[in-house]
Amino acid sequence: MLVEIENGLKIAVKVTNDGKGETILFASGSIFNFRQYDMVLLPFLRKLLRDRYTFIQYDYVGIGESSPLEGDFEFQIIAEQQLQLLDALGLEQVHLFGYSKGALINQLVAAKSPDRIKSMAAYGSPNLADPNSLDWSNDEFNARVERLKQLRDIWHEPISGNNYGRVYDTVFLPTIFRNGKLSLLDRLKNFYIKRKLQPLLIGTKVEILYKLFKYYTHPIAEEERERYVDAIRSIQAPTLLMHGTADEIIPISASRLLNDWIPNSMLIELNGYRHSEPMLVPSKGKMLMVHYADFLEVTKNPNLQLK
Repeated sequence: MLVEIENGLKIAVKVTNDGKGETILFASGSIFNFRQYDMVLLPFLRKLLRDRYTFIQYDYVGIGESSPLEGDFEFQIIAEQQLQLLDALGLEQVHLFGYSKGALINQLVAAKSPDRIKSMAAYGSPNLADPNSLDWSNDEFNARVERLKQLRDIWHEPISGNNYGRVYDTVFLPTIFRNGKLSLLDRLKNFYIKRKLQPLLIGTKVEILYKLFKYYTHPIAEEERERYVDAIRSIQAPTLLMHGTADEIIPISASRLLNDWIPNSMLIELNGYRHSEPMLVPSKGKMLMVHYADFLEVTKNPNLQLK
């Protein structure tokens, strides 16, 4: 369904088990729509939790079926829009789960409105004040920005079955297979990944990819980093951080620092996991959701202290 927030913007929302128990709000990664959770993560979590929760997924403005984005991406604006969505849905308190960029948005929401967040969990969390993460990400996203310039002739087009192959091969394949030479096994993996990612990108304009990746390359002023760290240190919600040791997009140092800064947090390091694997590979996605389901059970303790 489409839910209207401030300024007439409409957010595409999917609600599962409406009205059952407490609510978990899922924030998606990067330029993916809410279907990111449909392939592996949410089906496993529903089984583990026996459908005792209400699950909410949504598309950011500019992504999927939500309103088009006017101007550029700004994390603070996206966080504010998430709070507006909670207001529009009449939700006073929620649990937050974020994947990649969604984890960052949730960090800002949890710092801005602590009374509304019962718990927070994340996989592959970005960290705006981790020097190693910033250097690493800049190299990756600068490369994506340059590759996207090859698609200027279709920037105005939504990603569809007609242009998806070109977008994937230009933007994503070089990230997933960095050596540029695909073995037979790599080709099989690539076929699987390419097919699985397609529904997560459909409907989003190609230009949005450029805007977001360009935004990731912007240098962050020292004052902004200090404000960000202060905000992270202020988070009150019990927090579960999960990160793959082989993450090729966001180094695990990002979550290690977040774990140091968030007062009531714990970090689970998943050996050999890459950035996108849990949303695509059933065995790894199931492990992620097992940890999360266990965490949700623990958060029922009103005296919970993870540290």
